[in-house]
Amino acid sequence: MKLHNHFLKDDISKASEEYWRAMEALSNTMTLMNQGRISEAKHVSIGITKALHEQEKLTDKKRQSVKEKNLSNIESLIEELEAKGVHIRVVRGLHHEQ
Repeated sequence: MKLHNHFLKDDISKASEEYWRAMEALSNTMTLMNQGRISEAKHVSIGITKALHEQEKLTDKKRQSVKEKNLSNIESLIEELEAKGVHIRVVRGLHHEQ
């Protein structure tokens, strides 16, 4: 997994920790299952879900950040076009007529 594609720069360290926490829990769960220690394996497997949940929150944080940045860029573009005399409502109307 390329962490920079999925997480904010400030969250990469935490995302990496959670990734390795999930991988370790997965490995330990498999080992315990192979040893027939099912109850312990079930208990350890909870760590996988917790780590994945944390990574999901961090991924959602990046998605929201990208969404906000894109919206800001669109708003800036609209303001720039309006300042140059382009009537956005007319453009949108023409686009939707096609």
